[in-house]
Amino acid sequence: MEREISFIGDDSSFIIKSIYDALSKDGFKCKTIALDPAEMTEMTPTGSYLFLNIDDNALNRRNAISHIKNIWNGDSGQLLIMGYKSDIASVIEYIPADMVGNCFYRPINARDVLDYFSDIAKKEEKVSQKKHILVVDDSGAELRSIKNMLDRDFRISMANSGASAISFLTVNEPDLILLDYDMPVVDGPQVMQMIRSEKRMDKIPIMFLTGKDDRESVESVLALKPQGYLLKSTPQEKLLSFLFGFFEKEKNATANMEG
Repeated sequence: MEREISFIGDDSSFIIKSIYDALSKDGFKCKTIALDPAEMTEMTPTGSYLFLNIDDNALNRRNAISHIKNIWNGDSGQLLIMGYKSDIASVIEYIPADMVGNCFYRPINARDVLDYFSDIAKKEEKVSQKKHILVVDDSGAELRSIKNMLDRDFRISMANSGASAISFLTVNEPDLILLDYDMPVVDGPQVMQMIRSEKRMDKIPIMFLTGKDDRESVESVLALKPQGYLLKSTPQEKLLSFLFGFFEKEKNATANMEG
């Protein structure tokens, strides 16, 4: 898992420099991003952590702060915020609460931040042993809901479009893709066909997780031979049971081939 931290905002303060340098020495890949919608749009947040420093400049750029929710989906990392408690309270309304992993209130000891990331690194080692699932859905709310249902038992990555999914798959190979049907520009069936046409990706199992339950949609998707077709209304227990059963069958099939 990529240990990358993107510092958003002014990086000239002593405390930010201290945290940046210490984390870099500890093996994290650190970079700075201006609190600017255009520059933030160019970032690649997958597998990263965002560290938002709330200072006077940030307080005057609340519109830019609200843009974070458009380009950050919380994939395998967290959105962290640092600032005075009252300042954080004044901007937190612009960011969905479930996107925020932690807040560090000034005055702050840089050691506290370093210890926090050290704990994260230890947890990542455990997470990396779980089966990796890529969830593809154009709705941020649906992505977060699905992640909340599954991330206790699986390592979850998320993509909010077909293009983002393909980009993710060029450098990552999850154990399973959960794919929505209805998405703008490129819908789920088209995404599946694109994945199946790429030799590097064509063996990755794909299941549809969608709200489409009409006969025509189901039949058109089943013709593509996905590994499953699940409805978003499926209760969490049944969804988990289905996924565990799928991975168990995969494990047995691999064992039989090797035997």
